[in-house]
Order: sequence, then C-alpha cells, then structure tokens
Amino acid sequence: MPNKVNEKNNVDENNDLAKIKAQLHQYPRTAIQLRRAFWKSKESLDINSKLAFYDAVSTCESESFHNLTNMNFFIASLFASQIRFSDSRITLPEYLCSVYNKASCSESQKRRIQKLLAIQNNPDGRLLEMMAKFIKYANREGKAIDEYHLYRSLRFWNANYNLVPEQWARTILYKQEENEVTNNE
Repeated sequence: MPNKVNEKNNVDENNDLAKIKAQLHQYPRTAIQLRRAFWKSKESLDINSKLAFYDAVSTCESESFHNLTNMNFFIASLFASQIRFSDSRITLPEYLCSVYNKASCSESQKRRIQKLLAIQNNPDGRLLEMMAKFIKYANREGKAIDEYHLYRSLRFWNANYNLVPEQWARTILYKQEENEVTNNE
C-alpha cells in the first residue's frame, strides 16, 4: 500500500512541477523576475520576486508548493532560468561527474564538488547556493539540469542516512573509476 501512496505523490509532484513550467511559459514577465532572483534565499527576496513565485505556483494542487520555502523558490526559479533550453536535460550528478572527470578539472573544483556532497540541506540555503553555482556553470556550457530529478533529490537529501548524496557520490566516482580503467587499457 505505501508504494501506491508514494507513486501518487510522485505523480502529483510531477504534475505540479509541469504546471509551474507551463505558468512560466505563459507569463514571461514572471519567468524573468524569477530568473533574476535565482538561488537567492527567501529572506533576501524583494516583493516582486515573491509575487512572481506565487504567480508561478498558483495552479499547483499540492499545498506544499504554495509555501514560500527556499527549496520551492529554488526549483521555481530554476525552471525560469532554464526556460530558454530545449527539453533535453541531464541530472546534476551527471553534470558533476562530467566536470569531476575532465582532465582540466582543478583540485579546488573537485573539493567544491566533495563539499557539496558532504553538506546538509539546512534552512540556511548553503546547499542550494552551491548547487546554483554548478547549475550556472552547466547553463553556460549549454546544458540544462533536470528540475524534476533535482526536486526529488532535495526533498530527500537528509533522509535515510544521507542516501541521496551517497548515490550522487557513487555516480561521480563510479564514472571516474570507469574512465580510469578505459584510459589504462
């Protein structure tokens, strides 16, 4: 029975995220305002950004999206900042893997990725700020991050003994080991 409940919640969340995306396509001024405020914490938002957020989530059925939290604002503004990209998306761990495994990746960049995986998702917004920086790098390279995957990851970031960061680390390090084996052959 719990699996059916979880599946229904995932469907509802996906529908709500799709509604946010549709609202941003329908109201470009809302998208522009949210894009300008991407990765800001709710405490530092001006009234126009808050109004744009509420406009973007107005058609969501789930009450949890109607709350102005750092995570909800982050996801809504992420949709807005990536609206110009096609529907082709990669997950943030896949992007981090590609960065981590580049020959030109510096040690400081690798440490930033490791620090991202070690940090908790607290109300202070540091995790979201770190993710936003990597998302901006990805966008500059013409890559869009999968908002749906990121939302689900953020929701469960601290749950089950940090299972999500551990899965992300495995994605990054498994690919690194795979690349090293290929290069040595």
